Amino acid sequence: MIKRIAVTLLISVFALILGCSEEKAADFKKLTRSDLLTKAQKESYVFGIDLARNLKASKDGFDADSFVKGITDEIKKYPFLLSDEEMEAVRKEGMKTQDEAKRKKEDINVNAKRNAQQSDQYLSENMKNKNVKSLKGGLQYIIIKEGSGTKPVLSDKIKINYTGTLISGEEFENTYKKGEPAVLQLKNTVKGFQEGLLMMKAGSKYKLFVPPKLGYGTAARGVIPPNSVLIFEVELLEIIKSIE
Repeated sequence: MIKRIAVTLLISVFALILGCSEEKAADFKKLTRSDLLTKAQKESYVFGIDLARNLKASKDGFDADSFVKGITDEIKKYPFLLSDEEMEAVRKEGMKTQDEAKRKKEDINVNAKRNAQQSDQYLSENMKNKNVKSLKGGLQYIIIKEGSGTKPVLSDKIKINYTGTLISGEEFENTYKKGEPAVLQLKNTVKGFQEGLLMMKAGSKYKLFVPPKLGYGTAARGVIPPNSVLIFEVELLEIIKSIE
């Protein structure tokens, strides 16, 4: 009875949430609030909603019509569309995919933890350099050249030449190699980059050491691993005022 109720509710939920036709759910009893009398009925109802939400969240890899057909064939004892061997192969492939996703997530977590430790150590050692200054939020910087122009505000566009590297020395950006400066909306850059540029006058050149919390944090971005220190050597060429 519990199994039948759970299936009934699942079909109804998917008909509404995932776009299954009403005809495909027509063979099942439509329940109302007054039908949920027993503990088993209420638990089954909640189970159906929770499962539907989980499947909806990952619906890019989920086909509602096939799901409904599978439940219907089992409950109604219709002939299955796949043989036992084919279904077992599907299950094994699904488990393999889940295991691979789990291992990948574990690897990412391990790497993120290791990178965080390396970043903390690097920034701690970097502060021993007498030329390095820091802001309260954790940004470290070296003034290579102090310009004489005005400072930008957050709403400005800026024209800059810069290089971006990791603590390993790997380069992830270099406008000099591209042969032309970058024009960026300052407010759309990472927090540490903003803080550094807001201190700079046009014509200045700074070296910025952006801690992970002011960069991309625990997120990976292209060749940039999670919890990375971002090192920018940036030259502020021009401030382009934006009208907002």
